[in-house]
Amino acid sequence: MRFSTETYFDKRDILFGHNYSSYREHLPAGTHCLPFAFTLPANLPSSYVGRHAFIHYYCEALIERWNKPSVAEKVFFTVSEVLDLNNDPRADVSLMWST
Repeated sequence: MRFSTETYFDKRDILFGHNYSSYREHLPAGTHCLPFAFTLPANLPSSYVGRHAFIHYYCEALIERWNKPSVAEKVFFTVSEVLDLNNDPRADVSLMWST
């Protein structure tokens, strides 16, 4: 079986601490909220699941801990492509039904 992967969007941010720093910052035990935001590119294809292919999007959070295994969490979300009817010549055709 052959398969391939393609990355449409990859954004990485450090929400706490510093990358490649020798200084280890301490996050106290408890519940924390680390807000973040990103803008998806306008030309992303919609999420899709088919027999031979799929397109999935997800956010992944990774907590790297000194002298302990890292902890990761992944949450999938759906992308619905924006359809601009101004660019579709078929959208200008009137349809009428009578019963």
